[in-house]
Amino acid sequence: MSGDGRRVIKIRPSSMSSKETERLIVDIISQGGSANGVSRAASPIRFVEKRTNASGSVSVDGESSSSSSSSSGTPELNKRHTFSLHPTVSHSQMCEQVTADLKSTDVATKELALQLMVNLASQASNHVFLIFNNAIPSLIAFLSHENEIYRMYATLALGNLSQTESNQVLIAAGDGLEQIVALLQSQTPDVIAKAVSLLINLSGNSEIHPQFEALNVLQKLVTNPIALSSPEFCIPSIHLVQNLLHLESTQKWLVFQDGLRIFVDCAKKFLESNEIQGDVAVIILNLSFNDAYHSKMIESGAIHTSRRHLVSSDLVISQNGYRTIVNFSSNPATHEWMWESGAPASIVSLTSHDNNDAVEHALICLFNLAIKDANVDRLVKLGVIPIAASLSRSPIDEIQNRALKIISCLSGNKSARFRLEELHVVPRAAEGRVIKVSVDEIKAQPLQSESSSEDQARIAHQKNQAHRLHVIMEIIETEKSYVEHLLIVKTFFLEPLRTTHSGILSDQQIKVIFSTIEIICNLHVMFLQAIE
Repeated sequence: MSGDGRRVIKIRPSSMSSKETERLIVDIISQGGSANGVSRAASPIRFVEKRTNASGSVSVDGESSSSSSSSSGTPELNKRHTFSLHPTVSHSQMCEQVTADLKSTDVATKELALQLMVNLASQASNHVFLIFNNAIPSLIAFLSHENEIYRMYATLALGNLSQTESNQVLIAAGDGLEQIVALLQSQTPDVIAKAVSLLINLSGNSEIHPQFEALNVLQKLVTNPIALSSPEFCIPSIHLVQNLLHLESTQKWLVFQDGLRIFVDCAKKFLESNEIQGDVAVIILNLSFNDAYHSKMIESGAIHTSRRHLVSSDLVISQNGYRTIVNFSSNPATHEWMWESGAPASIVSLTSHDNNDAVEHALICLFNLAIKDANVDRLVKLGVIPIAASLSRSPIDEIQNRALKIISCLSGNKSARFRLEELHVVPRAAEGRVIKVSVDEIKAQPLQSESSSEDQARIAHQKNQAHRLHVIMEIIETEKSYVEHLLIVKTFFLEPLRTTHSGILSDQQIKVIFSTIEIICNLHVMFLQAIE
Protein backbone atom coordinates (compact mmCIF):
# COMPACT_ATOMS: atom_id res chain seq x y z
CA MET A 1 0.00 0.00 0.00
CA SER A 2 1.45 3.37 -0.96
CA GLY A 3 1.48 6.41 1.31
CA ASP A 4 -1.72 7.77 -0.26
CA GLY A 5 -3.62 4.54 0.40
CA ARG A 6 -3.36 3.14 -3.12
CA ARG A 7 -2.73 -0.53 -3.63
CA VAL A 8 0.60 -0.77 -5.42
CA ILE A 9 1.49 -4.07 -7.07
CA LYS A 10 5.11 -4.99 -7.53
CA ILE A 11 6.91 -7.79 -9.35
CA ARG A 12 9.74 -9.45 -7.46
CA PRO A 13 13.24 -9.96 -8.95
CA SER A 14 13.93 -12.86 -11.30
CA SER A 15 17.22 -14.59 -11.97
CA MET A 16 18.24 -16.66 -14.97
CA SER A 17 21.38 -18.07 -16.54
CA SER A 18 22.77 -21.38 -17.76
CA LYS A 19 25.71 -23.67 -17.10
CA GLU A 20 27.06 -22.96 -20.59
CA THR A 21 27.01 -19.27 -19.66
CA GLU A 22 29.11 -20.07 -16.62
CA ARG A 23 31.72 -22.00 -18.64
CA LEU A 24 32.11 -19.29 -21.29
CA ILE A 25 32.19 -16.43 -18.77
CA VAL A 26 34.84 -18.25 -16.74
CA ASP A 27 36.91 -18.86 -19.90
CA ILE A 28 36.62 -15.25 -21.01
CA ILE A 29 37.40 -13.55 -17.71
CA SER A 30 40.01 -15.97 -16.37
CA GLN A 31 42.04 -15.44 -19.55
CA GLY A 32 42.07 -11.70 -18.92
CA GLY A 33 40.23 -10.89 -22.14
CA SER A 34 36.90 -11.16 -23.92
CA ALA A 35 35.82 -13.45 -26.72
CA ASN A 36 36.70 -10.95 -29.40
CA GLY A 37 40.24 -10.44 -28.12
CA VAL A 38 39.71 -7.15 -26.27
CA SER A 39 41.89 -7.13 -23.18
CA ARG A 40 40.43 -6.48 -19.78
CA ALA A 41 41.43 -6.40 -16.11
CA ALA A 42 44.12 -8.94 -15.26
CA SER A 43 42.42 -10.18 -12.08
CA PRO A 44 40.39 -13.29 -12.94
CA ILE A 45 36.78 -13.72 -11.85
CA ARG A 46 35.64 -17.23 -11.11
CA PHE A 47 32.01 -18.26 -10.87
CA VAL A 48 30.91 -21.28 -8.89
CA GLU A 49 27.52 -22.82 -9.55
CA LYS A 50 25.79 -24.00 -6.39
CA ARG A 51 23.63 -27.02 -7.03
CA THR A 52 21.53 -29.04 -4.63
CA ASN A 53 21.78 -32.82 -4.96
CA ALA A 54 19.07 -35.36 -4.21
CA SER A 55 19.91 -35.42 -0.50
CA GLY A 56 19.42 -31.67 -0.24
CA SER A 57 23.07 -30.77 0.39
CA VAL A 58 24.87 -28.15 -1.68
CA SER A 59 27.70 -29.32 -3.95
CA VAL A 60 30.10 -27.39 -6.17
CA ASP A 61 30.51 -28.50 -9.79
CA GLY A 62 32.31 -26.72 -12.58
CA GLU A 63 31.00 -29.00 -15.32
CA SER A 64 28.38 -27.71 -17.71
CA SER A 65 26.42 -29.10 -20.60
CA SER A 66 23.12 -27.30 -21.08
CA SER A 67 22.52 -24.48 -23.53
CA SER A 68 21.44 -20.97 -22.65
CA SER A 69 18.64 -21.12 -25.16
CA SER A 70 16.08 -23.64 -26.24
CA SER A 71 16.09 -25.06 -29.74
CA SER A 72 13.66 -22.37 -30.82
CA GLY A 73 16.01 -19.61 -29.65
CA THR A 74 13.86 -18.53 -26.69
CA PRO A 75 15.70 -18.23 -23.33
CA GLU A 76 14.87 -20.81 -20.66
CA LEU A 77 13.10 -18.34 -18.37
CA ASN A 78 12.20 -20.79 -15.62
CA LYS A 79 15.76 -22.05 -15.16
CA ARG A 80 17.63 -20.53 -12.24
CA HIS A 81 21.30 -20.89 -11.34
CA THR A 82 22.95 -19.04 -8.47
CA PHE A 83 26.49 -17.79 -9.06
CA SER A 84 28.84 -16.64 -6.31
CA LEU A 85 32.06 -14.69 -6.75
CA HIS A 86 35.50 -15.92 -5.90
CA PRO A 87 36.40 -14.25 -2.53
CA THR A 88 39.32 -12.32 -4.06
CA VAL A 89 37.13 -10.51 -6.59
CA SER A 90 35.00 -7.48 -5.69
CA HIS A 91 31.42 -6.98 -6.81
CA SER A 92 32.35 -3.59 -8.24
CA GLN A 93 35.04 -5.19 -10.45
CA MET A 94 32.61 -7.76 -11.83
CA CYS A 95 29.88 -5.19 -12.49
CA GLU A 96 32.37 -2.97 -14.30
CA GLN A 97 33.60 -5.78 -16.54
CA VAL A 98 30.17 -7.16 -17.38
CA THR A 99 28.81 -3.68 -18.16
CA ALA A 100 31.77 -3.05 -20.45
CA ASP A 101 31.02 -6.32 -22.28
CA LEU A 102 27.56 -5.04 -23.18
CA LYS A 103 29.31 -2.84 -25.75
CA SER A 104 31.35 -5.70 -27.21
CA THR A 105 31.19 -6.26 -30.97
CA ASP A 106 31.33 -10.02 -30.42
CA VAL A 107 27.86 -11.60 -30.44
CA ALA A 108 28.66 -14.37 -27.94
CA THR A 109 30.31 -11.99 -25.47
CA LYS A 110 27.43 -9.55 -25.70
CA GLU A 111 24.76 -12.20 -25.09
CA LEU A 112 26.69 -13.69 -22.17
CA ALA A 113 27.08 -10.25 -20.62
CA LEU A 114 23.33 -9.69 -20.90
CA GLN A 115 22.58 -13.03 -19.26
CA LEU A 116 24.95 -12.36 -16.40
CA MET A 117 23.56 -8.83 -16.05
CA VAL A 118 20.16 -10.38 -15.21
CA ASN A 119 21.70 -12.26 -12.29
CA LEU A 120 23.78 -9.30 -11.11
CA ALA A 121 20.71 -7.07 -11.12
CA SER A 122 18.74 -9.60 -9.05
CA GLN A 123 21.02 -8.79 -6.09
CA ALA A 124 20.29 -5.38 -4.55
CA SER A 125 23.85 -5.13 -3.27
CA ASN A 126 25.09 -4.88 -6.88
CA HIS A 127 22.79 -2.03 -7.89
CA VAL A 128 25.07 0.79 -6.76
CA PHE A 129 27.94 -0.61 -8.88
CA LEU A 130 25.75 -1.16 -11.93
CA ILE A 131 24.37 2.39 -11.71
CA PHE A 132 27.89 3.78 -11.27
CA ASN A 133 28.97 1.98 -14.47
CA ASN A 134 25.97 3.29 -16.45
CA ALA A 135 24.40 -0.13 -16.89
CA ILE A 136 20.86 1.26 -17.20
CA PRO A 137 21.43 3.33 -20.40
CA SER A 138 23.29 0.38 -21.91
CA LEU A 139 20.41 -1.98 -21.16
CA ILE A 140 17.80 0.47 -22.47
CA ALA A 141 19.70 0.63 -25.76
CA PHE A 142 19.14 -3.13 -26.16
CA LEU A 143 15.34 -2.73 -25.90
CA SER A 144 15.21 -1.58 -29.53
CA HIS A 145 17.77 -4.12 -30.77
CA GLU A 146 16.75 -6.29 -33.71
CA ASN A 147 17.74 -9.44 -31.75
CA GLU A 148 14.70 -10.50 -29.72
CA ILE A 149 16.75 -12.51 -27.21
CA TYR A 150 18.79 -9.39 -26.45
CA ARG A 151 15.56 -7.49 -25.84
CA MET A 152 14.38 -10.26 -23.52
CA TYR A 153 17.52 -10.27 -21.37
CA ALA A 154 17.65 -6.47 -21.20
CA THR A 155 14.01 -6.33 -20.07
CA LEU A 156 14.65 -8.93 -17.36
CA ALA A 157 17.72 -7.08 -16.08
CA LEU A 158 15.85 -3.75 -16.00
CA GLY A 159 12.97 -5.49 -14.22
CA ASN A 160 15.37 -6.58 -11.48
CA LEU A 161 16.85 -3.10 -11.25
CA SER A 162 13.38 -1.54 -11.01
CA GLN A 163 12.89 -2.71 -7.40
CA THR A 164 13.88 0.71 -5.98
CA GLU A 165 12.31 4.11 -6.63
CA SER A 166 15.61 5.80 -7.56
CA ASN A 167 16.30 3.14 -10.19
CA GLN A 168 12.75 3.43 -11.51
CA VAL A 169 13.28 7.12 -12.22
CA LEU A 170 16.58 6.40 -14.00
CA ILE A 171 14.98 3.68 -16.14
CA ALA A 172 12.09 5.92 -17.19
CA ALA A 173 14.37 8.90 -17.91
CA GLY A 174 14.90 10.01 -21.48
CA ASP A 175 13.25 7.58 -23.87
CA GLY A 176 13.54 4.61 -21.47
CA LEU A 177 9.83 4.29 -20.77
CA GLU A 178 9.01 4.82 -24.43
CA GLN A 179 11.33 1.95 -25.41
CA ILE A 180 9.68 -0.34 -22.86
CA VAL A 181 6.18 0.58 -24.08
CA ALA A 182 7.26 -0.21 -27.64
CA LEU A 183 7.85 -3.82 -26.54
CA LEU A 184 4.10 -4.15 -25.93
CA GLN A 185 3.67 -4.46 -29.70
CA SER A 186 5.89 -7.55 -29.81
CA GLN A 187 4.42 -10.78 -31.12
CA THR A 188 6.52 -12.87 -28.70
CA PRO A 189 4.52 -13.67 -25.55
CA ASP A 190 7.58 -13.82 -23.25
CA VAL A 191 8.74 -10.36 -24.33
CA ILE A 192 5.29 -8.89 -23.67
CA ALA A 193 5.06 -10.61 -20.27
CA LYS A 194 8.43 -9.27 -19.11
CA ALA A 195 7.69 -5.78 -20.47
CA VAL A 196 4.39 -5.68 -18.55
CA SER A 197 6.13 -6.87 -15.37
CA LEU A 198 8.67 -4.06 -15.73
CA LEU A 199 5.90 -1.52 -16.35
CA ILE A 200 4.08 -2.73 -13.22
CA ASN A 201 7.13 -1.91 -11.11
CA LEU A 202 7.57 1.50 -12.76
CA SER A 203 3.87 2.31 -12.37
CA GLY A 204 4.23 2.06 -8.59
CA ASN A 205 6.25 5.29 -8.70
CA SER A 206 4.03 8.39 -8.86
CA GLU A 207 6.91 10.50 -10.25
CA ILE A 208 6.68 8.55 -13.51
CA HIS A 209 2.89 8.71 -13.89
CA PRO A 210 2.88 11.80 -16.15
CA GLN A 211 5.03 9.84 -18.61
CA PHE A 212 2.60 6.91 -18.47
CA GLU A 213 -0.24 9.29 -19.31
CA ALA A 214 1.66 10.97 -22.15
CA LEU A 215 2.49 7.62 -23.76
CA ASN A 216 -1.05 6.17 -23.47
CA VAL A 217 0.46 2.98 -22.07
CA LEU A 218 -2.79 1.16 -21.27
CA GLN A 219 -4.29 1.86 -24.69
CA LYS A 220 -1.20 0.43 -26.38
CA LEU A 221 -1.22 -2.60 -24.12
CA VAL A 222 -4.76 -3.74 -24.93
CA THR A 223 -4.30 -3.33 -28.68
CA ASN A 224 -2.07 -6.41 -28.64
CA PRO A 225 -4.37 -9.48 -28.45
CA ILE A 226 -1.62 -11.52 -26.77
CA ALA A 227 -1.79 -9.29 -23.67
CA LEU A 228 -5.32 -10.53 -22.89
CA SER A 229 -5.20 -13.96 -24.49
CA SER A 230 -4.97 -16.05 -21.32
CA PRO A 231 -5.11 -15.60 -17.52
CA GLU A 232 -1.32 -15.57 -17.22
CA PHE A 233 -1.16 -12.50 -19.49
CA CYS A 234 -4.46 -10.93 -18.45
CA ILE A 235 -3.65 -10.78 -14.72
CA PRO A 236 -0.47 -8.63 -15.07
CA SER A 237 -2.31 -6.33 -17.49
CA ILE A 238 -5.04 -5.77 -14.88
CA HIS A 239 -2.40 -5.20 -12.19
CA LEU A 240 -0.93 -2.41 -14.32
CA VAL A 241 -4.40 -0.83 -14.57
CA GLN A 242 -4.80 -1.02 -10.80
CA ASN A 243 -1.51 0.79 -10.17
CA LEU A 244 -2.66 3.63 -12.44
CA LEU A 245 -6.32 3.60 -11.43
CA HIS A 246 -6.18 6.74 -9.28
CA LEU A 247 -5.27 8.80 -12.36
CA GLU A 248 -8.23 10.62 -13.89
CA SER A 249 -6.93 9.83 -17.37
CA THR A 250 -7.01 6.10 -16.57
CA GLN A 251 -10.54 6.32 -15.20
CA LYS A 252 -11.80 8.22 -18.24
CA TRP A 253 -10.14 5.75 -20.61
CA LEU A 254 -11.78 2.85 -18.78
CA VAL A 255 -15.22 4.44 -18.68
CA PHE A 256 -15.51 6.52 -21.83
CA GLN A 257 -13.19 4.73 -24.26
CA ASP A 258 -14.36 1.16 -23.64
CA GLY A 259 -11.32 0.18 -21.57
CA LEU A 260 -13.57 -1.22 -18.83
CA ARG A 261 -15.52 -3.31 -21.33
CA ILE A 262 -12.27 -5.05 -22.30
CA PHE A 263 -11.62 -6.18 -18.72
CA VAL A 264 -15.27 -7.01 -18.07
CA ASP A 265 -15.05 -9.30 -21.10
CA CYS A 266 -11.89 -10.85 -19.60
CA ALA A 267 -13.80 -11.57 -16.39
CA LYS A 268 -16.57 -13.17 -18.43
CA LYS A 269 -14.10 -15.19 -20.50
CA PHE A 270 -12.04 -16.47 -17.57
CA LEU A 271 -14.76 -17.25 -15.05
CA GLU A 272 -12.62 -19.89 -13.32
CA SER A 273 -9.86 -17.43 -12.42
CA ASN A 274 -10.60 -16.00 -9.00
CA GLU A 275 -7.64 -13.64 -9.32
CA ILE A 276 -9.08 -12.05 -12.45
CA GLN A 277 -12.55 -11.86 -10.89
CA GLY A 278 -11.12 -10.21 -7.77
CA ASP A 279 -8.97 -7.70 -9.67
CA VAL A 280 -11.81 -6.69 -11.99
CA ALA A 281 -14.13 -6.35 -8.97
CA VAL A 282 -11.66 -3.90 -7.40
CA ILE A 283 -11.53 -1.79 -10.59
CA ILE A 284 -15.33 -1.66 -10.87
CA LEU A 285 -15.74 -0.76 -7.19
CA ASN A 286 -13.23 2.11 -7.46
CA LEU A 287 -15.01 3.54 -10.49
CA SER A 288 -18.47 3.14 -8.93
CA PHE A 289 -17.78 5.92 -6.41
CA ASN A 290 -18.25 8.46 -9.20
CA ASP A 291 -21.94 8.78 -10.19
CA ALA A 292 -20.95 10.36 -13.50
CA TYR A 293 -19.44 7.05 -14.58
CA HIS A 294 -22.45 4.86 -13.76
CA SER A 295 -24.33 4.87 -17.05
CA LYS A 296 -21.24 4.12 -19.14
CA MET A 297 -20.13 1.47 -16.67
CA ILE A 298 -23.49 -0.27 -16.93
CA GLU A 299 -23.31 -0.13 -20.73
CA SER A 300 -19.95 -1.91 -20.51
CA GLY A 301 -21.54 -4.77 -18.57
CA ALA A 302 -20.11 -3.83 -15.17
CA ILE A 303 -23.40 -4.31 -13.31
CA HIS A 304 -23.82 -7.86 -14.67
CA THR A 305 -20.26 -8.64 -13.58
CA SER A 306 -20.86 -7.23 -10.10
CA ARG A 307 -24.11 -9.20 -9.79
CA ARG A 308 -22.15 -12.36 -10.61
CA HIS A 309 -19.58 -11.41 -7.98
CA LEU A 310 -22.33 -11.17 -5.34
CA VAL A 311 -22.66 -14.95 -5.24
CA SER A 312 -18.93 -15.71 -5.43
CA SER A 313 -17.64 -18.26 -2.95
CA ASP A 314 -14.66 -15.96 -2.40
CA LEU A 315 -15.59 -13.63 0.46
CA VAL A 316 -13.54 -10.68 -0.77
CA ILE A 317 -14.92 -10.87 -4.33
CA SER A 318 -18.45 -11.08 -2.93
CA GLN A 319 -17.73 -8.12 -0.65
CA ASN A 320 -16.54 -5.91 -3.51
CA GLY A 321 -19.51 -7.04 -5.60
CA TYR A 322 -22.22 -6.03 -3.14
CA ARG A 323 -20.48 -2.78 -2.27
CA THR A 324 -20.45 -1.88 -5.96
CA ILE A 325 -24.17 -2.68 -6.24
CA VAL A 326 -24.82 -0.46 -3.21
CA ASN A 327 -23.03 2.41 -4.96
CA PHE A 328 -25.10 1.88 -8.11
CA SER A 329 -28.30 1.80 -6.04
CA SER A 330 -27.44 5.19 -4.54
CA ASN A 331 -27.95 6.71 -8.01
CA PRO A 332 -31.66 6.65 -9.03
CA ALA A 333 -30.64 6.88 -12.70
CA THR A 334 -29.26 3.33 -12.52
CA HIS A 335 -32.33 1.65 -10.98
CA GLU A 336 -33.97 0.56 -14.21
CA TRP A 337 -30.71 -1.03 -15.39
CA MET A 338 -30.44 -2.77 -12.03
CA TRP A 339 -33.88 -4.34 -12.47
CA GLU A 340 -33.03 -5.44 -15.99
CA SER A 341 -29.85 -7.12 -14.77
CA GLY A 342 -31.65 -8.98 -11.98
CA ALA A 343 -29.44 -7.38 -9.33
CA PRO A 344 -32.27 -6.70 -6.79
CA ALA A 345 -33.19 -10.41 -6.71
CA SER A 346 -29.55 -11.29 -6.00
CA ILE A 347 -29.47 -8.64 -3.28
CA VAL A 348 -32.60 -10.12 -1.66
CA SER A 349 -30.94 -13.56 -1.57
CA LEU A 350 -27.97 -11.93 0.16
CA THR A 351 -30.15 -10.99 3.16
CA SER A 352 -30.00 -14.64 4.28
CA HIS A 353 -26.18 -14.67 4.19
CA ASP A 354 -24.46 -15.86 7.36
CA ASN A 355 -22.17 -12.83 7.28
CA ASN A 356 -23.58 -9.77 9.02
CA ASP A 357 -21.66 -7.29 6.85
CA ALA A 358 -23.16 -8.83 3.72
CA VAL A 359 -26.68 -8.66 5.20
CA GLU A 360 -26.22 -5.03 6.22
CA HIS A 361 -25.06 -3.99 2.74
CA ALA A 362 -27.96 -5.88 1.15
CA LEU A 363 -30.35 -3.90 3.35
CA ILE A 364 -28.62 -0.62 2.41
CA CYS A 365 -29.16 -1.43 -1.26
CA LEU A 366 -32.83 -2.32 -0.71
CA PHE A 367 -33.32 0.90 1.24
CA ASN A 368 -31.81 2.96 -1.59
CA LEU A 369 -34.25 1.30 -3.98
CA ALA A 370 -37.21 1.68 -1.62
CA ILE A 371 -36.80 5.46 -1.46
CA LYS A 372 -37.96 5.70 -5.08
CA ASP A 373 -41.75 5.12 -5.30
CA ALA A 374 -41.49 3.38 -8.68
CA ASN A 375 -39.51 0.55 -7.06
CA VAL A 376 -41.88 -0.20 -4.16
CA ASP A 377 -44.29 -2.55 -5.95
CA ARG A 378 -41.39 -4.50 -7.42
CA LEU A 379 -39.75 -4.83 -4.01
CA VAL A 380 -43.03 -6.06 -2.49
CA LYS A 381 -43.28 -8.73 -5.21
CA LEU A 382 -39.71 -9.81 -4.44
CA GLY A 383 -40.79 -10.57 -0.87
CA VAL A 384 -38.89 -7.77 0.80
CA ILE A 385 -41.66 -7.12 3.39
CA PRO A 386 -41.37 -10.39 5.37
CA ILE A 387 -37.56 -10.24 5.09
CA ALA A 388 -37.44 -6.72 6.49
CA ALA A 389 -39.98 -7.66 9.19
CA SER A 390 -37.86 -10.61 10.27
CA LEU A 391 -34.59 -8.65 10.31
CA SER A 392 -36.22 -5.78 12.22
CA ARG A 393 -36.07 -8.13 15.23
CA SER A 394 -32.34 -8.83 14.76
CA PRO A 395 -30.22 -8.54 17.92
CA ILE A 396 -27.66 -6.62 15.86
CA ASP A 397 -28.52 -2.93 16.04
CA GLU A 398 -27.24 -1.95 12.58
CA ILE A 399 -29.22 -4.69 10.83
CA GLN A 400 -32.34 -3.93 12.87
CA ASN A 401 -32.15 -0.21 12.06
CA ARG A 402 -31.61 -0.86 8.32
CA ALA A 403 -34.62 -3.18 8.22
CA LEU A 404 -36.84 -0.66 10.05
CA LYS A 405 -35.86 2.06 7.56
CA ILE A 406 -36.93 -0.17 4.68
CA ILE A 407 -40.27 -0.86 6.39
CA SER A 408 -40.80 2.88 6.84
CA CYS A 409 -40.21 3.54 3.14
CA LEU A 410 -42.52 0.72 2.02
CA SER A 411 -45.33 1.61 4.42
CA GLY A 412 -46.59 4.33 2.05
CA ASN A 413 -47.71 1.63 -0.38
CA LYS A 414 -51.24 0.29 0.27
CA SER A 415 -50.52 -3.38 -0.38
CA ALA A 416 -47.27 -3.15 1.58
CA ARG A 417 -49.03 -1.53 4.52
CA PHE A 418 -51.64 -4.32 4.55
CA ARG A 419 -48.89 -6.95 4.57
CA LEU A 420 -47.11 -5.14 7.42
CA GLU A 421 -50.29 -5.17 9.49
CA GLU A 422 -50.60 -8.91 8.94
CA LEU A 423 -47.08 -9.34 10.27
CA HIS A 424 -47.78 -6.97 13.22
CA VAL A 425 -44.96 -4.67 12.23
CA VAL A 426 -45.29 -1.01 13.17
CA PRO A 427 -43.41 1.30 10.75
CA ARG A 428 -41.57 4.32 12.03
CA ALA A 429 -40.99 7.68 10.35
CA ALA A 430 -39.30 7.27 6.97
CA GLU A 431 -35.82 8.59 6.38
CA GLY A 432 -35.11 9.60 2.80
CA ARG A 433 -31.32 9.86 2.83
CA VAL A 434 -29.59 7.79 0.14
CA ILE A 435 -26.77 5.69 1.57
CA LYS A 436 -23.51 5.04 -0.26
CA VAL A 437 -20.52 2.92 0.68
CA SER A 438 -17.71 4.97 2.18
CA VAL A 439 -14.59 5.24 0.06
CA ASP A 440 -12.58 4.09 3.07
CA GLU A 441 -14.37 0.76 2.96
CA ILE A 442 -12.38 -0.25 -0.10
CA LYS A 443 -9.47 -0.81 2.27
CA ALA A 444 -11.46 -3.01 4.64
CA GLN A 445 -10.14 -6.42 5.65
CA PRO A 446 -11.68 -9.57 4.14
CA LEU A 447 -14.98 -10.55 5.69
CA GLN A 448 -15.26 -13.19 8.38
CA SER A 449 -18.24 -15.47 8.69
CA GLU A 450 -19.52 -15.41 12.26
CA SER A 451 -21.24 -18.77 11.98
CA SER A 452 -18.52 -20.72 10.16
CA SER A 453 -15.55 -21.65 12.31
CA GLU A 454 -13.87 -23.15 9.25
CA ASP A 455 -14.05 -19.82 7.37
CA GLN A 456 -12.82 -17.95 10.44
CA ALA A 457 -9.83 -20.26 10.80
CA ARG A 458 -9.00 -20.00 7.08
CA ILE A 459 -9.20 -16.20 7.01
CA ALA A 460 -7.26 -15.90 10.29
CA HIS A 461 -4.53 -18.05 8.72
CA GLN A 462 -4.50 -15.86 5.60
CA LYS A 463 -4.15 -12.73 7.75
CA ASN A 464 -1.31 -14.29 9.73
CA GLN A 465 0.46 -15.29 6.53
CA ALA A 466 -0.01 -11.82 5.06
CA HIS A 467 1.37 -10.21 8.24
CA ARG A 468 4.30 -12.63 8.26
CA LEU A 469 5.09 -11.83 4.61
CA HIS A 470 4.89 -8.10 5.35
CA VAL A 471 7.37 -8.42 8.22
CA ILE A 472 9.75 -10.51 6.11
CA MET A 473 9.67 -8.00 3.24
CA GLU A 474 10.28 -5.13 5.68
CA ILE A 475 13.38 -6.92 7.00
CA ILE A 476 14.67 -7.57 3.47
CA GLU A 477 14.05 -3.98 2.28
CA THR A 478 15.76 -2.57 5.40
CA GLU A 479 18.74 -4.87 4.92
CA LYS A 480 18.98 -3.91 1.21
CA SER A 481 19.15 -0.22 2.13
CA TYR A 482 21.74 -0.84 4.84
CA VAL A 483 23.97 -2.93 2.54
CA GLU A 484 23.70 -0.32 -0.21
CA HIS A 485 24.95 2.40 2.15
CA LEU A 486 27.76 0.21 3.49
CA LEU A 487 28.91 -0.53 -0.06
CA ILE A 488 28.89 3.16 -0.94
CA VAL A 489 31.12 3.95 2.07
CA LYS A 490 33.45 1.07 1.23
CA THR A 491 33.67 1.64 -2.53
CA PHE A 492 33.69 5.43 -2.82
CA PHE A 493 35.47 6.43 0.41
CA LEU A 494 37.50 3.67 2.06
CA GLU A 495 39.02 2.03 -1.03
CA PRO A 496 40.00 5.31 -2.79
CA LEU A 497 41.62 6.61 0.42
CA ARG A 498 43.70 3.42 0.67
CA THR A 499 44.76 3.16 -2.96
CA THR A 500 45.37 6.77 -4.03
CA HIS A 501 47.83 7.63 -1.19
CA SER A 502 46.59 11.19 -1.36
CA GLY A 503 47.79 11.98 2.14
CA ILE A 504 44.36 13.19 3.17
CA LEU A 505 44.32 10.61 5.98
CA SER A 506 47.05 8.46 7.45
CA ASP A 507 46.71 4.68 7.63
CA GLN A 508 46.10 4.97 11.36
CA GLN A 509 43.35 7.58 10.88
CA ILE A 510 41.70 5.41 8.21
CA LYS A 511 41.78 2.47 10.61
CA VAL A 512 40.22 4.51 13.42
CA ILE A 513 37.50 6.08 11.25
CA PHE A 514 36.45 3.02 9.28
CA SER A 515 37.32 0.42 11.93
CA THR A 516 35.68 -2.95 11.06
CA ILE A 517 33.35 -1.64 8.34
CA GLU A 518 34.68 -4.15 5.77
CA ILE A 519 33.91 -7.10 8.02
CA ILE A 520 30.47 -5.68 8.78
CA CYS A 521 29.83 -5.05 5.08
CA ASN A 522 30.82 -8.57 4.02
CA LEU A 523 28.68 -10.14 6.75
CA HIS A 524 25.62 -8.14 5.76
CA VAL A 525 26.12 -8.84 2.03
CA MET A 526 26.19 -12.55 2.85
CA PHE A 527 23.16 -12.20 5.13
CA LEU A 528 21.19 -10.32 2.46
CA GLN A 529 21.99 -12.93 -0.19
CA ALA A 530 20.90 -15.68 2.21
CA ILE A 531 17.53 -14.14 3.11
CA GLU A 532 16.75 -13.18 -0.49
